[in-house]
Amino acid sequence: MGGWLAFEPDGETVLVMGDLVLTQDEVNPVVKKLEERGIRITALHNHLLRAEPATMYLHVMGRGYPVKVAQALHEALALRANDGVLIVTAKSSAAVRIDGNIACPSWFGLLGESIKIGSAA
Repeated sequence: MGGWLAFEPDGETVLVMGDLVLTQDEVNPVVKKLEERGIRITALHNHLLRAEPATMYLHVMGRGYPVKVAQALHEALALRANDGVLIVTAKSSAAVRIDGNIACPSWFGLLGESIKIGSAA
């Protein structure tokens, strides 16, 4: 379904916060994997009553070494049955500029192929 994740560099580590849009059936396996890998669940709620399929918004927060955080998120996202777009943003200090364009750090690729990279101000 989709979601977004924002990364904030902090020395050698990153802070990630965001929300994932999940179907009701995806919630338990995704939450279990995130918690096993040290990603905190900060909220779970819905916006749309009587939506089919039932849609839930899972808010997450994690801190750690970039590759480990990205791997943890990738493992959880792989449990989703859908192929939605995940929007990932990072301050430009976490990204590399190539020919005036923002290129993501190499560890962003660990999140999967269906991501859209953005740049936070």
